[in-house]
Amino acid sequence: MDLIEWSTSSYISLGGTAANVLTILSQLGFETKLLTAEYSGEIEDWYKNALQIRHIFPVYFQKSKKNLSVVIENIDPINNVHFFRTSCSRCKNNLINVILPSDEKTRKLMPEINDCNLLFYDRFSSGINYLANINKEGWNMYEPNGFRMYSNLLSGCQSSDIIKFSAARISEGICEQLLCDLKDSRAKIVIVTMGQEGLKFTVKYHDDWGDWNYLPSINSNNVLDTAGAGDWLTAGFLYELLTKYPEVQNISQVKLIQMLKKAQVLATEACGFIGAQGILKEPKGIEQLRLITGVDFWPIHDNNIEVKIKCPICGFEEG
Repeated sequence: MDLIEWSTSSYISLGGTAANVLTILSQLGFETKLLTAEYSGEIEDWYKNALQIRHIFPVYFQKSKKNLSVVIENIDPINNVHFFRTSCSRCKNNLINVILPSDEKTRKLMPEINDCNLLFYDRFSSGINYLANINKEGWNMYEPNGFRMYSNLLSGCQSSDIIKFSAARISEGICEQLLCDLKDSRAKIVIVTMGQEGLKFTVKYHDDWGDWNYLPSINSNNVLDTAGAGDWLTAGFLYELLTKYPEVQNISQVKLIQMLKKAQVLATEACGFIGAQGILKEPKGIEQLRLITGVDFWPIHDNNIEVKIKCPICGFEEG
């Protein structure tokens, strides 16, 4: 759950890279499933309803007594900046509760989560690795939100056809090391977003990576919040990819440029609204999306509940 605070108001929305991408792909007509733990508390009930509203089918691999994670996004509309907070404001303890599936738990869910043409993941575990390895004909896409150990980052990338990350989170040096270490892997495409500078991508043919291709960002005078722009870029790109190439194959740089440019349009439009899914909550946003894609999007209205975040270490409550 995202708790979005700006000016004198606040609201809650489904959040997280995976949920954002699945929400958009669902709106674009794909059947979507979310592999997740089943958490506890009132927020979990809200979460299940939010998934249902978005036509996302949850597949639970275990139950947990932990609460669903809440990320606080603070927006400064005057200076056009935002920041996320995932720790207690008093003791700085991390408040994110992420439970990842093991190999054993994932195997027990088969064939419920088998036979997909896309496996998208933004974190990596033995269970996710198992799914990636059996997904032979479908696409695997890994979007790491950062890393603590290079070996874990590399393992996630080796199992994927497409890798996308922000230059702000993974340095140029690490990126070049990855390309070197991925020469003999499944990886085919690496996309690096660079904020206002646009993005770059490279393609591997015959175990050799090509030169970087650069795409500038799209200028806009209507930027309210850039949160979720990367998720819209990902989903827009995947929509183009899966529509034209439902099975894994080599794709020319020219075709990739065309697909990424269309995805950039979606990402730019989403920045004109508050929150990663804000464009889906406004009639104006829905109409813009329909005009851009030709797809009949539907508005999303989440139930509003009072959210209290309690730190398990110091007991401080906020929200």
